[in-house]
Amino acid sequence: MPRLTLGIAAAAALILGIWLIRFTIPKDETGVINAFAAQYVRDTGGRLDHCVGRPSEVAHLWVYVVCRPPTGAPVVYLVNHRGRAVKEPSLARIVAAQG
Repeated sequence: MPRLTLGIAAAAALILGIWLIRFTIPKDETGVINAFAAQYVRDTGGRLDHCVGRPSEVAHLWVYVVCRPPTGAPVVYLVNHRGRAVKEPSLARIVAAQG
């Protein structure tokens, strides 16, 4: 009986994990750009039109989003192919400087 309960719990956890992964990863560049622009608005109180996104030429990155407030330093989001932000300060500075 305990094995059956453990098996059911493991199967439920697997199904939940697959469901969460499937529905939390944006499926296209536009979805990623919009998600990180919204994150910028939540974090800084800025506006969506402060942000632009572009495909990345770096192999391990999918897109990058640069948000330029009217004053202050730009905010750069480097995004991998799983839709997750990647922390690479030196690359973020290069992207921000390119405009």
